[in-house]
Parts: sequence; structure tokens; C-alpha cells
Amino acid sequence: MATRKMPGLRKRACAEPEAKKMLPLYEAWLKGLEEGVPVRNLLDVDKLMETFGSRVMATDPLLCVLITAKPILVMANVRPEDVKSGNDYTEALQRHVAQKCTRGVELVVASSILEEETSSLGDADFLAEYLDSYGLTEPRLPRMMDSVKTLLGVSHYYTLGSNEARAWFIQKGEKAPAAARYIHSDFE
Repeated sequence: MATRKMPGLRKRACAEPEAKKMLPLYEAWLKGLEEGVPVRNLLDVDKLMETFGSRVMATDPLLCVLITAKPILVMANVRPEDVKSGNDYTEALQRHVAQKCTRGVELVVASSILEEETSSLGDADFLAEYLDSYGLTEPRLPRMMDSVKTLLGVSHYYTLGSNEARAWFIQKGEKAPAAARYIHSDFE
């Protein structure tokens, strides 16, 4: 698929300066794909966003369709007592992830049993004591959500109205007027 898109991208590079800057990256990614390297291993997302804008991952004609350019969240579900230190399986999974994916992959070790139990605990002191019995300071679900936001390159834009407060997901690096377009269609 990437090979089929290359002639059109080369043609665009002749007419558009931004596409011309992207062409060497496209060619490097294509070469990596031919060698079996996922594009996410070749991407420097921060530099890419700094050079081409915060929406490049969603709007670039090649990046938005290449599945190997997408970030990955690996969630390992273990027994509650293995959340803090892991086990043989999580260690093997960590080695595999480190070997195969050098960028764009987050591994979170959690216990669905522990997450379910802590979600129903209302008392903050009891929750802290309960988590401490497993050597934890917080449930893993918030850590997983932070990993998802990091991988997707998003942050929050908060609004406060007379009746409600809301958090909107926006691309990292977007200014308030650009972020406001998600809320108000008459902006920009």
C-alpha cells in the first residue's frame, strides 16, 4: 500500500514545499517496511510534530493509513500480587516488546481483579491502605490512561460552564483557539 502511494507523494512533493520536506521520511519508512521494520520504530513523533504541526499523525496521507505507524499499548493482566513486581510472563513480554518495538509502545502491568475491587472502594484512607498491601500507591487504570494519552499525543483542554466542567481531548501542542474548534464550530 505504501508503495502504491509513493508516486502520488513524489508528485505532490514537486508542487508542495511541505510534501517535499516529507519525501525523504516517506522513502526511509518505505525502506524500513521492505526490511520488516515497523514505521513506529523509525518515527520521532516529537520532532515530526514540531516540524510539521501537532496534527501530522492524523492528517499525513501516509501516516494516517499505515498500521505500523500507530502506537501500541500492551496491557498485561496479572494476579493482584504480581502487579508491582511482575512475574515470568511479564518479564518475557517486556523483553519481547523491547526487542521488537523500540518506539511507540507502552507496557502496563495491571490486575483486572484489583482494578475492579479498588473502583468500588469509596474511603480514600482504606483505598490507600488496600493498595499499600500490594505495594502500590495508586490503581493502574490512571497509569494506563496516561499511557494512552501519551501514545496518542493528546492532552486535555478544560472548559467550565455554569452547570458543568468538561475535559476535551486535543492534540498536544495545540493553542487554545485551535483547541476551541472542538467545542465551538464557529472558531477558526
